[in-house]
Amino acid sequence: MPLLLLAGHPSSGKSTRANEIKELLKSNQSQFEIQIVSDNDFIDTSLDTLYADSKREKQLRGVIKAEVQRLLNKQTVVIIDSLNYIKGYRYELFCLSKACHTTHCVVYCQCTRQYVDERNDLRVESNRYSRETMDALIQRFEEPNSMNRWDSPLITIHNDESLPNQTILDAVIRGKILPPNLSTQIEPVAPLELLHEIDRLTQDAVQQLLTQLQLGSNCLKLDGVDDKVYLSRDVQPSELRKLRKQFIHIVKLKPIESSSTLQLFINFLIGNLS
Repeated sequence: MPLLLLAGHPSSGKSTRANEIKELLKSNQSQFEIQIVSDNDFIDTSLDTLYADSKREKQLRGVIKAEVQRLLNKQTVVIIDSLNYIKGYRYELFCLSKACHTTHCVVYCQCTRQYVDERNDLRVESNRYSRETMDALIQRFEEPNSMNRWDSPLITIHNDESLPNQTILDAVIRGKILPPNLSTQIEPVAPLELLHEIDRLTQDAVQQLLTQLQLGSNCLKLDGVDDKVYLSRDVQPSELRKLRKQFIHIVKLKPIESSSTLQLFINFLIGNLS
């Protein structure tokens, strides 16, 4: 069954929306199990402390992804209650949906800065975001875009708007099922040739990035791609090569157009290195 991603700034009401959606689905699709996967299920410290530590935050993303992969099946609706602010990470979760041959939906809690600040002030002090952490997370937030297939269908809810019940039900229950890979298609699209091209492009890309690392740059970019990878720690050449292999493995789940390879590769690196 479907995978729903909540996305939004800290204190934008994602947990509230996750529970509202759970109740909506229970009342309309009671035959399915509904699971919420939340940051709070896997941390032993405050959210402020966790999101101020890039290493621990990355580990949390990995744990959440593994839990989603474990739960996702044709009888369970999985709702991810987390910031999900990195588009490369949302792309990885989208690929899980495709691998499980299920539907996928992003619910974006789009709120004003005043709104999230007021909600943050209402939190108990031990679970409140500091001004510095809030500023950093909002600055790094990569807004979902319905033009990206991994952010579509996109349902945007502003501040205290009522939940768009029918829109969510249409996207989740009657949405288009994502095909897992090209092996299920009647007409093959020469995946071997495509993978060879992607392998060549990503090898060249890694060589570009390694040259920039050797020059001491903490901002990596590829020719022809606007997005950049801002490094928050030291990155070894072996890690870049390992991530390239992981990216190619993901692509095998759903081959892409070779023309979009570099953009998607940068998105993937942003999700793992920024």
